[in-house]
Amino acid sequence: MPPKYANREDGQEVAEDIYYYLAPLSNKVRIMIMLILERNGGRLSFTEIHQKLVECGMVISKPQLAYHLGILNNVGLIQHRFVRRSPQYSEYKLTRVGQKILDIARKIAQIAKRNKTS
Repeated sequence: MPPKYANREDGQEVAEDIYYYLAPLSNKVRIMIMLILERNGGRLSFTEIHQKLVECGMVISKPQLAYHLGILNNVGLIQHRFVRRSPQYSEYKLTRVGQKILDIARKIAQIAKRNKTS
């Protein structure tokens, strides 16, 4: 959930809220993680996400992946949980907020594409 600020009538609060959710999307790896989670529905393990990134041609180490997943999880765009099985592993899924932000990002991409062709 975005931080709450003192009542500001100058638009700063809106700017902070927008920045809170869009700043994590300033990285292609994080956008791809969200797209992979959306495309595959349900939940994916850390290893499955890593494999799918590699299949997409993104070279990323496991510590780097953990870092990017942590950023997305901290702002609530994805959800993380431990699954107690043998062996124990982590599962990730796109949240409702994450899906809404991804939908908005797609609209931005469509606008950008139209502006490139005009």
